[in-house]
Amino acid sequence: MGAKLQQDGAGLVGQLPPAARRLDHAVRRHGSIPAWASIDLANAVLYGSFALTWSGARVFDRRSAEPVWCMVGVIIWLLACRLPQFAASIELRALVGSSIVTTYTWLAAYEFWRGRDEALVSRWPAIFMLFAHGALFLLRTPLAAMFHISPSDAFSQSAWLELISMEALLFTISIAFILLAMAKERTEYGHREAARTDALTGIFNRRGFLELKPTAVLLIDLDNFKSINDRFGHAIGDRVLQTFAESTAVNLPSEGLVGRWGGDEFVAVLYDTGREEAKAAAKRMQSTFQRLAADINGHPVNATLSVGMVFSPEGRSICRRCWCRPTKRSTSPKSWGGTASKAEAEPTSFRKKMTAA
Repeated sequence: MGAKLQQDGAGLVGQLPPAARRLDHAVRRHGSIPAWASIDLANAVLYGSFALTWSGARVFDRRSAEPVWCMVGVIIWLLACRLPQFAASIELRALVGSSIVTTYTWLAAYEFWRGRDEALVSRWPAIFMLFAHGALFLLRTPLAAMFHISPSDAFSQSAWLELISMEALLFTISIAFILLAMAKERTEYGHREAARTDALTGIFNRRGFLELKPTAVLLIDLDNFKSINDRFGHAIGDRVLQTFAESTAVNLPSEGLVGRWGGDEFVAVLYDTGREEAKAAAKRMQSTFQRLAADINGHPVNATLSVGMVFSPEGRSICRRCWCRPTKRSTSPKSWGGTASKAEAEPTSFRKKMTAA
């Protein structure tokens, strides 16, 4: 039976790649794994895994993977292992190896920190875990020197290895759940944004605006938009809508938002602004749009727009107040365009078309 197992094992070894067969022969000959495999190659694979963690963090935030830089740590380690002084010093190998691990781990934390504009709550625990994990590896050599842990002290080395192994196990389990939570949170965040965004223009839709509490609301209506569609076609009409979205975004204050209410109606909201500043922003919107929409893809469209405004110095939820109450009159700025000093007040029922200065 033993001879049969030995024969089968020899047959399996014969099917291994040449490098693996050489490793198997070395173990059989010397009774142990050679240093080039247990130290050089094994650690190179370990450092490559940390490099992949950094690469994965870049890909998660929609940046390139940088495979060349992923190999830098591995190459540094393999070249250093060719130096006799390096191979003979356990402390030096530990310092270089810990530095490689810390570098890639902190780079992964930095990549997640760079993408902090994306409102993911689970991003911050991931940054903390990666930073702490890298710091532990970086402090490995100073801590060993502080507590006088000698490389020849088997007991101390064993205790340190147990600590590192336990931390690595807890880190692996924790970071796996945190990264899974980040992916799930991003999916949910994307769904919420899609529900609040107009697909054609890429700006807020009605649902998105009902969640806001601005100081001033500008209601914008493209003049004679149906006529534009009838004369030039719906493709030109869509381009007019996109031109409005592009031109308005650059004329609003940095904290302002613009969105599509429906059809040819748009809404812009302003925060912490006065009445005159809001009127000036509306005039800039109208002037820029009229200039850009005069010619659309070679067609003399000459599109214009009308603007109405509701102002509330208290910054209450005037969006929902204006449109969710029973409609006694049209909400189009062609029907009303006056301002109200309070959010509770009904908009003044008269037409006021703002003209560019």
